[in-house]
Amino acid sequence: MCGDTSMEENVKLTVTDYGAMNAGTSYYFRFPLVKNPPNVDHPLTYKLKLLRWNSNTFYPTIMGEYTMENYQQVVTGNSYTKSLTLSDSGDSVQSTLSLNMNYGNNWYPGNGDEILVKFENDNIKALTSLSSLTNLAQSNYAYEYYPNINLCVFKKNTGTSDSSISLGSFPTATQVQSYKVSFITGYPDSTNVYTGSYTSTHTLSQRTSLSASSFTKVSGALYSNSIGVYRISFTTPVNLPHGSALTITIDSQLIITEDYCKELSGFNVRDGEALICQKHSTTSYIINGYETISAGTALSLTVYLRIYNSIYDVSNLNARIVCEDWN
Repeated sequence: MCGDTSMEENVKLTVTDYGAMNAGTSYYFRFPLVKNPPNVDHPLTYKLKLLRWNSNTFYPTIMGEYTMENYQQVVTGNSYTKSLTLSDSGDSVQSTLSLNMNYGNNWYPGNGDEILVKFENDNIKALTSLSSLTNLAQSNYAYEYYPNINLCVFKKNTGTSDSSISLGSFPTATQVQSYKVSFITGYPDSTNVYTGSYTSTHTLSQRTSLSASSFTKVSGALYSNSIGVYRISFTTPVNLPHGSALTITIDSQLIITEDYCKELSGFNVRDGEALICQKHSTTSYIINGYETISAGTALSLTVYLRIYNSIYDVSNLNARIVCEDWN
């Protein structure tokens, strides 16, 4: 299969005993990666043949044959390392994340230069779908995507000085977790070879905080140390999955006095479980035990709070709501 022009060593790999094949259907055969020994850099030649043996016939019929000659090129100039970075936006759970690859050191690839982008195979846990890689539109690059190994190949085909490549947009998971993207580059020209590799690890964060749509006083006075009843209302813009928790941090002018909330509205409970809203710190509550909440649901909690200093205008009160502890 390989090695005919590399140190005269031959390695033969054979696949047999597979089922019947249908015309017009793609099939994949996976072989071990063939590499040079340490400190050896000889080009390899790959030869692939599809053979068929008829019943009671001891010699094969060649159905197809493919040869790839990989010749070694001697570089007379220098070798340089070029930097690559990854930028993302929307990198929180349950959102749409966009990725871009950026060239550093004020350079960009020239015509014929290639960039290989490898998504780690377990990224699907964080990026729930990589389907957009199949139809990325890169006007200045020829583009191929190999879905079985999550590998993208970009080849520059114009003389433009664009400094980044879009890697698409991906819906994210409902869990805080990390994902990796690796870059392998080879940029040949007439005198130099530019090489480099880069692996970037990024983390999906918890949802960005929400602001209460209303923070109203239900009853009670407005002078220092007085205790009153307040209602915090908001509408969630995303689904809140079962098993997550809401943390509500109240305005710094108020102090929590009771260990539990007075009342909750808009939350559903799964059978056999308990909905709990309790004091998390002197300035925050935590709510958990609710069933999955659909985006656009109006929610509220009613609580007892004590005024730290006299408040003359309750219209400026606010609360910060964060969904965290995703399962």
